[in-house]
Amino acid sequence: MCPGIGASIKNSLSRYKNRPYRERNHRSGGKSRKAHVA
Repeated sequence: MCPGIGASIKNSLSRYKNRPYRERNHRSGGKSRKAHVA
């Protein structure tokens, strides 16, 4: 994996964690985001 890819994944992960619980609880958003990262 390139360091750039790892950094972007880390950024999206921290952003996802920083989101409000209500948004994080959205099934479509959480599932699609996790699939994208994986």
